[in-house]
Amino acid sequence: MSKFSQPLVSPRKVGELSRSSYDKSIDPKWILSDGSVASQAQYPELYLVVGDSHIPVNTKIALPSTLPTGAASGCASSSDGTYIAIATAALPYIKFYKNTNNVYSELSAPSVLPPGAASGVSCDDAGVYWSVTTGAPDYITLYKRTGDTFTKLSTPTGGIGAAASGSSWSGDGNYFTATYGATPFMTNFYRTGDTFAAMTAPSLGDSPTGATSASAWSYDGSNLTVLQAPTPYAIHYKRSGSTLIKLATPESVPTGACSQASYSDDGSLLCIAHPAAPYLTLYTRSGDVFTNLDLPVLMPTSASSGVTISGDGRFLYLPYAAAPFFNIYKKRLDNTFALLTGQVAPPVGAPTVSVLSKDGSTVVLANAPTPFMGVYRAVPHYDPETEFLLPHPELSNHNGSLLDTLFYIKAKS
Repeated sequence: MSKFSQPLVSPRKVGELSRSSYDKSIDPKWILSDGSVASQAQYPELYLVVGDSHIPVNTKIALPSTLPTGAASGCASSSDGTYIAIATAALPYIKFYKNTNNVYSELSAPSVLPPGAASGVSCDDAGVYWSVTTGAPDYITLYKRTGDTFTKLSTPTGGIGAAASGSSWSGDGNYFTATYGATPFMTNFYRTGDTFAAMTAPSLGDSPTGATSASAWSYDGSNLTVLQAPTPYAIHYKRSGSTLIKLATPESVPTGACSQASYSDDGSLLCIAHPAAPYLTLYTRSGDVFTNLDLPVLMPTSASSGVTISGDGRFLYLPYAAAPFFNIYKKRLDNTFALLTGQVAPPVGAPTVSVLSKDGSTVVLANAPTPFMGVYRAVPHYDPETEFLLPHPELSNHNGSLLDTLFYIKAKS
């Protein structure tokens, strides 16, 4: 359980929260937990518990000097936003970039390029293993990053036999899925060293029943969700060894064909985006059961093109077709999500595809019109070498507005 969702009962340890109607900070061991900046030297015990601060994306980053050469169809990011990729319909079909002090520079193209226009790109959390999907055989091209060099790997054993719509990786890089429009509509792979082989396919009755568009793995590869065109639009699996077991369909399902799905690292939260209102479906997962979660009060008024949740489940990123083109939400203590307003300057147009890095620090956009890409970052307004942010827990009432509640955090033992 996250330290930000601990039960609010008799806090005793450093880092535990207490909701109080009186000024608890008269006790020198307690301070107001209001999201303000604190000194690492003044509160070393608390800093060890809270760790590096997580702030939402707040800054539009200057574009790289070398941009993609055509309409972008996909994008991906390593968990910390250091390495990103843009997939395009024009040669060289894939471009890789590296972040150094919030400046992105293009890396050398792989010596072996994808065989044709790319439909998407994805990677594991470390940004070591990458997959580029295409409409031309072999339909999926795998790369391994060593330092800043990307090397093509052998085509997986039991590869796919149709134009691929997309791919996804487990965060640990041990499993990935390719989705496509012909039977059996998906192929799942596992990794041994740098070699990939197809997993045992689900039984006929448990496989997708129509063309698939996207998929999402939990970090450790325990859970997989595959998005398909026919109802119920999302199929959920758990993994046992190299076998996928289909789970029961949740009581509430998306309202139409879906565009993207994303898990929190522990697999307890799942978000699914779809062009039909209300544009988003949220679940909590307990064991093999998915339960609908209330949507944020302030939702977009146009179709969403995707969704990503940060690994810790704290931030949810939702792009859509109308200005300002994306929303960022923050999770409250009661598991509701609140819209963060005024965070960033909007992009020049709606993103075709976009993604939030797993640490919540980076948003990467892929666009059809020039400049074909965009990047946003979480840039701290304090010195992360000597300071940190105190948690800012929030609770809401039934209409989504914040309750006027003070929280205190134990800062010293």
